[in-house]
Amino acid sequence: MIQPKYWLFAIIAILFLLIISLYVFLPSTSHISRVQPIRSPGTALNRFFTEKDSLTKFWNSVSGVHCLDKGKGDSTYSYKDLLFTCSIRVHPYENIGMRLNNHQIQSTLVIVPVGNDSSTVFWNTGFPNSLIPWTRLKEYNQAVHLSELMDSLLVQLRNFLEIDRNIYGIHIEKTVLKHNIFISSQLYLDHSPSLSEIYQNIALLKRRAKNQGASLLDSPMLHIELDPNKKFQMMVGIPINKEIPDGEQVYLKNMPEHGKILITKVVGGKSLVDESFKKMELYMSDHQTGNPALPFQVLETNRLQEPDSNKWVTYLYYPIIN
Repeated sequence: MIQPKYWLFAIIAILFLLIISLYVFLPSTSHISRVQPIRSPGTALNRFFTEKDSLTKFWNSVSGVHCLDKGKGDSTYSYKDLLFTCSIRVHPYENIGMRLNNHQIQSTLVIVPVGNDSSTVFWNTGFPNSLIPWTRLKEYNQAVHLSELMDSLLVQLRNFLEIDRNIYGIHIEKTVLKHNIFISSQLYLDHSPSLSEIYQNIALLKRRAKNQGASLLDSPMLHIELDPNKKFQMMVGIPINKEIPDGEQVYLKNMPEHGKILITKVVGGKSLVDESFKKMELYMSDHQTGNPALPFQVLETNRLQEPDSNKWVTYLYYPIIN
């Protein structure tokens, strides 16, 4: 029979080994690095995070996140039992302060581009662990819990940033051109074209199509630009169902069949259309997408019949190569 003192020695030895194992298997510093791939270009993500209130947009989109000091400089948010403080500086994502169970932690978010349309986000942090065994074990469990919270937030960050509207302010769809035969006209003016001048040219195309027995397949299209000679170049076009001969001031134009295009819908007037075109160009620059042809507007609303420009519906088409 084993004497009680040997049992005591055995228990002490086991406890000693357990304590030693805490120092062997649990590091003196908890390093946490979480990784999340995102289908969005690195240039777009870096620009998003450096824009004012960018992180605010994200935090406000996450279910369960609450802003604790709105309008007081640095923004503090709570998520479950975790607090975030995003300092206002040139790159706010490079300094995300966190507090978990009164433990102050600094972290960094690093964006690494992967190709033309994807990135990988690395969220890194770390904190020293206590020399006291039971405190060290508690801090290890906190590190595991913090890793899980960071993973959860990174998934929601991915879901947020993979929506074009959250980065560019508009929804952009990549699709193919439905029609490839168009009748068009071109006019140079010393002033910005008026609605009456635009629709006079549209009426000219419609008459030409009707006289040649061609059917109109979609709403009229419009492109206006200022050329190097400070002249306004106005081009209007309408897709038709067959080829017809060129006429006075009217000519036939063929587009590549099933050519790729970017499309966005705009409800509003000229300034909103112009702004949306700039956002599409920014999207193309971020994705390194070439454009083989001029962009154009599809005038879904007859602007002569609808005087309220806030009700105008326009689709913006931007031909692309890839």
